[in-house]
Amino acid sequence: MTGGAKQLVKAELERQLKALERSIANLEKAIKAIVNKDRELSRKNRLAQTVSGIGPVLSSELIAHTDGFTRFNTPRQLVCYVGAAPFEKTSGSSVRGKTSTSSFANKRLKSLLRLAALSAVRVQGDLRDYYLRKIAEGKRPIVVLNNVAGKIIHHLWAVIASGKPYKPHLHLS
Repeated sequence: MTGGAKQLVKAELERQLKALERSIANLEKAIKAIVNKDRELSRKNRLAQTVSGIGPVLSSELIAHTDGFTRFNTPRQLVCYVGAAPFEKTSGSSVRGKTSTSSFANKRLKSLLRLAALSAVRVQGDLRDYYLRKIAEGKRPIVVLNNVAGKIIHHLWAVIASGKPYKPHLHLS
């Protein structure tokens, strides 16, 4: 590819990237407007963001994918849906290999939840203490992060069910 062609391709890709970023910003504004317009969704959104690691993007995504936290009956179902539940590889009486998460999980929520778990273990609190304790026990960091993601969902479920903001001393790991 010649220098002129490279510049042309680069300029076109940058233009497309800016257009996509504008689209994403517009969609996020629309989602925020929808959530804020509905009193119940707005309340759940505020409650969700009190949980360590959950911010506006993840709370909006969770509200959208769970129909306002009504799609699932138990926190375990939601943990499975977002791909944070470990499953054994078994056949009959044999157990082979390490546990793994489902490949059928919602990939977007799984990645957002992984980022939430990373955020939660960086700040002082019960989830960081849990993370450090499990790492000291010799657990693999990726496995512990997955467990933290599951704990975030369980904390979120408790907050939504109770209708009260997250208080770390009440929801210990």
